[in-house]
Amino acid sequence: GRFPEMTYSGRLVFTGDTPTGVDGELTLRGVTRPVALRLNRFNCVEHPMLKREVCGADAVGELNRADFGMTQFAEGEAGR
Repeated sequence: GRFPEMTYSGRLVFTGDTPTGVDGELTLRGVTRPVALRLNRFNCVEHPMLKREVCGADAVGELNRADFGMTQFAEGEAGR
């Protein structure tokens, strides 16, 4: 209840004309840290109902929970 929202904001990274990643910042529990994502897939299509282009991605990234103040089950922690 104390931190009801988390946000991620980033910019696409291109290799030539192909989007290959996202450089961004994740805010979680009131703490903001850089989190880079690697794009496995990125595709844009015309939405059949909205009649405009929409895009989606399959992206992966890593973070350490302790960087956001979550120490239980964080990397290297036995849990407390």
